[in-house]
Amino acid sequence: MANSKPEVLVWDAITVAGIFIVMSGIGVIGYQGFLWLQNGYWSPLEFRLAWQWVGGSEPSFTWLGAQKIVDAILDGPLSGGIICVGVAAFWIGDVMARAARNLSSPP
Repeated sequence: MANSKPEVLVWDAITVAGIFIVMSGIGVIGYQGFLWLQNGYWSPLEFRLAWQWVGGSEPSFTWLGAQKIVDAILDGPLSGGIICVGVAAFWIGDVMARAARNLSSPP
């Protein structure tokens, strides 16, 4: 029972991090809107830019279908990729925190 409390706190922290990640994805949309107001045209930001910025190398597959899927994801909007990662982190953190709370509570 004593080991469950730090575990719950870790999963809660991941849940909160997911919220902040989603908010940063919304911030990217706000930044693009600011650039649009300033310049008069929409500046697309692709997920590929962030992937390369964090040091990710371009994945290469011999299967053509798999390569097309990866290219479509990397060519997608940066805000959408960030929001998807944030929603996934929130969901995983929430589900695991609930499970850890259920294990630590007496029957």
